[in-house]
Amino acid sequence: MKNDEELPETANERIGWAYKVADNATRTEARFDAWAERYDDDVANLLNWQGPAELAKVVARHVAPGGYIHDAGAGTGLLGEILAASGYRNLTAGDLSQSMLDIAATKQVYVELHKSNLMEPLEFPDRHFDAVVSVGTSGYISGEVFREITRIVRPKGHIIYTISDNRYSEGGFDNVVDTLCKEGVLEIVEIGHQFAAIPLSDPNHMTRVHVLRRLM
Repeated sequence: MKNDEELPETANERIGWAYKVADNATRTEARFDAWAERYDDDVANLLNWQGPAELAKVVARHVAPGGYIHDAGAGTGLLGEILAASGYRNLTAGDLSQSMLDIAATKQVYVELHKSNLMEPLEFPDRHFDAVVSVGTSGYISGEVFREITRIVRPKGHIIYTISDNRYSEGGFDNVVDTLCKEGVLEIVEIGHQFAAIPLSDPNHMTRVHVLRRLM
């Protein structure tokens, strides 16, 4: 019988395996560390993950190429590669898994890399970035992260992220965003069209790109 902590044999199985322990940061970190070497081939090639490309299109509409951007939950840097190819050079990366960050570092698209847990206070000063972007992380976090992410974004800066409609409500993102908007801290700029995030694995799993702007 296969040990549940061992890396599964197929790309489809590995996605579910990583998500299965999303409520436990230590186990999530260990699983992504184990998956790191195969991650790019699994999600970008075998499963045709659309999230990074879709999010990068939205970034291009809202953030100037010279903007200072933090890629939260950057993983192996798939989003960073696309942004860098589009002229974005001031990119930093943060991720729970050091092994994933080690692979991201080899791509030479980030000026800084930080091992970090999005559910804990981040090491950056207030109003530090022009934008924080995040793709494929919503299943591992709750809406409460927006209070901390908002802290590190400059006024008129953006938070751009992917999330499914179900996760938006189940993870409490809707309540936190609504509260911050009522407080005059954030405004919703855009909620994009639905698209199949991983069409070769689960074509019925639809997600969107959301855009928030910090007001004060």
